[in-house]
Amino acid sequence: MGYTPNDWEIYERALRHKSLFSKKGENNERLEFLGDSILDSIVAEYLFDTYPKRSEGFLTKMRSKIVSRKTLNELATRMELRELVQAAPEIKGDRTSLYGNALEALVGAIYRDQGYERTKEYVLKHILEKHLDLESLQTIESDYKSRLLEWGQKERIEVSFSIEELPQTTKGEYRFKAALTVGELHTASAIGTSKKRAEQQAAQIIWQEMFNK
Repeated sequence: MGYTPNDWEIYERALRHKSLFSKKGENNERLEFLGDSILDSIVAEYLFDTYPKRSEGFLTKMRSKIVSRKTLNELATRMELRELVQAAPEIKGDRTSLYGNALEALVGAIYRDQGYERTKEYVLKHILEKHLDLESLQTIESDYKSRLLEWGQKERIEVSFSIEELPQTTKGEYRFKAALTVGELHTASAIGTSKKRAEQQAAQIIWQEMFNK
């Protein structure tokens, strides 16, 4: 970490999944919520400084790519968080968001223990600058929702989303169903473990259907 933590317990909690620690305050869900917001802020400032001449649209897309579940999972793997996360075996074996969520929770733990400036220093030095390839990330297009909304605005075709919260799974996982309508010709739906993920999956289905990409 580069420093001695003041509160060891909060770091342990950041790596505990609810599949083993079901009581509130024992697992990393609340820290994940906090870390998500802190990471968004740090990444936004990092991109603002890194690309002083790029547009707001470019910065927004790059931030979305960095804080996407896919990228956060990859970063967590490179940081070897897989070895530290405590979760039920069946969850660790088949869980697309487990490690990215733990990374967000770790950021939340650092913030609570050390404050914003120390958290920013750690994220920049030990995560973004060490493990992230910005040039490769620029070539990846993963924000299908934004692309579809921009296309709809340009073509004057209505693009609308609706979200339905589904019952939790037997493992206590949250699920959301996103329904997407584009004009009068295209509809799609998708289920994800977050509202954003469900919307992105539905948007990807429509985008590939419409443009074969």
